[in-house]
Amino acid sequence: MEGEDRLRGAGMRVTSARLAILDAVRGGQHPSADEIARLARERVGHVTLHAVYEALGVFTEAGRVFR
Repeated sequence: MEGEDRLRGAGMRVTSARLAILDAVRGGQHPSADEIARLARERVGHVTLHAVYEALGVFTEAGRVFR
């Protein structure tokens, strides 16, 4: 629920891919976009690298992750 609350609190739509991406970011030691995509795919199936970059941009703008 925490991930969902974080996304909603930032005014973002909650999707399984965004939750998986957020979990991958929070669970790693500065993971690369490729690593985030791999971890997200393990959790939810198909996640494109483009989707990872889009989500990271949205998370950054919302102050949920930092570069």
